[in-house]
Amino acid sequence: MSLVFSAGAWRREAAELLGISANGAAFQAKVIEADHVIAAGAFNDTGFAIPDRAVVLAVTGRVLETLTGAASWALGVAADPQRYGNGIGSVADSTVVGVSGVPTAYYGATPLRISAQGADFTGGRLRLAIHCLEMSVPQM
Repeated sequence: MSLVFSAGAWRREAAELLGISANGAAFQAKVIEADHVIAAGAFNDTGFAIPDRAVVLAVTGRVLETLTGAASWALGVAADPQRYGNGIGSVADSTVVGVSGVPTAYYGATPLRISAQGADFTGGRLRLAIHCLEMSVPQM
């Protein structure tokens, strides 16, 4: 587990849920959670990312402060901006559970993309969580 200082408080960045190791190789299920302050514009890429070579099972989120400007929003990545949901509510306490239809592998650190729908964003704040699997190679 690591801690990140965000929005004036310390928060867990990744929580190990399951760890299996054999001869140094490891398999871990993780949740990487962070807050994202919405900047004005048509879309925002998060300052945290899906880890390199991770397999994503889902991305979940909650609107902490109402998203202003946009009528709704979409959650995904640059290559597929609606992969984890679209038409998501923008008022405080709206949630999204974007389950991958098929677990998706990412071969490079990949930020999440939050896209405005209806008009550009003018503000707001989200808490997002990446639910993923990570593998590591055997030790020498």
